[in-house]
Amino acid sequence: MNGSDTPEHCLDCGAEIPAGAKECPTCAARGVGSPSRQTAVLLSLLLLSALFVVTGFATRAFHYHEEQVAEEWLRRGEAELAAGHTNEAIDALRNSLVYSKDNRQAQLRLAQTLAAAGRNDEARIYLRTLWESEPGNAAVNLELARLAVRDGDVSEALRYYHGSIYGVWDSHVLERRRETRLELIQYLSSRGLRQQALAETLALAASLPPDPKLETMAGNLFFQQGVYNRALVQFKEALRLDPHDEKALAGAGRASFELGNFADAQRYLRQAVRAAPHDQEAANLLALSASVLELDPYAAGLSADARAQRVRRAFALAQQRLTACTPPATDARAPQLAVLAARLAAMKPQATQNALRRDMDLFDSTAALAFEVESAAAPVCGPGSVDDQALALIARVRAATASGIIPGGGL
Repeated sequence: MNGSDTPEHCLDCGAEIPAGAKECPTCAARGVGSPSRQTAVLLSLLLLSALFVVTGFATRAFHYHEEQVAEEWLRRGEAELAAGHTNEAIDALRNSLVYSKDNRQAQLRLAQTLAAAGRNDEARIYLRTLWESEPGNAAVNLELARLAVRDGDVSEALRYYHGSIYGVWDSHVLERRRETRLELIQYLSSRGLRQQALAETLALAASLPPDPKLETMAGNLFFQQGVYNRALVQFKEALRLDPHDEKALAGAGRASFELGNFADAQRYLRQAVRAAPHDQEAANLLALSASVLELDPYAAGLSADARAQRVRRAFALAQQRLTACTPPATDARAPQLAVLAARLAAMKPQATQNALRRDMDLFDSTAALAFEVESAAAPVCGPGSVDDQALALIARVRAATASGIIPGGGL
């Protein structure tokens, strides 16, 4: 007993081991710890391990096969969609989901295809499911916004468009957000929601990188919304980045023209026409701006003689306009033009150069009559010559100024 009176005990069963014995008689009687039993246990463990490995491999192989089949159906669906075969694409995408029901890409693509086919209710089911599991997904929000647009639900469209703008995109984040906001602006504008469209345009302009093309795009949006002063700001920024950008030059000229800044309009438009001679609208506005600057009797810095000469020219143009404008007697506007012709005839002897130079009341009344004639003749006999259009424009600008209206102010 290892040199002591204390008996040894079996480590397995705890029984006493007699002195001189090499193993526990109790365990030996039970067969515990025998080489044959240990071998059997070891073999069993090895067999189980092998079965686990084989099962895992088979499972992984099966899932890999399913994924491959799902990917193949997805590619086929994309190909059918590219070929314009919508129904075949839907079938292929559904097959893809049979093999990979949690494939979010296939679910989104199927929803988009269903929506494109006008099957909005089916598309909405998939999109709602996707949105509930991932409400910040920008692509899903965009598709839901487009469905809301089709349904005519403005509040839902706004909700999902904003969810898309501020959501998570997989790639090209800034570009996708900008494109989505542009889509929202176009939608709001089409609904006549001017203030909301303007708010979104302001947000768009504030987030632009230093790119003259993007600044010009924002300027055009403001211009379309009638906010000409803000449009001019964007066009000027585009020109700061690229002084030779022909579209920005034309935009700045048009915005200045609408704001009544005809000298600036002429400067910008002259450069725009040089850069793009094919731009007929810019050329027409340039000619009109030049005519306004030449004809306006109230332009700053004119001498008394120069003002009188301009009023006499405006008066002569008004006479020619009425002479050439002869509406049918049945036209309800004909009597008004006849009255204006009589007033011109009565004022002509008084409207001399000297009298107009000395008498400001006569100067104002002569100019006002010429403006009135041009404004009244335009809806009856068309716009007339460039000079006629210029006088009618001067009349509108002066009327707006007198009433305190700032053209295209907006912001």
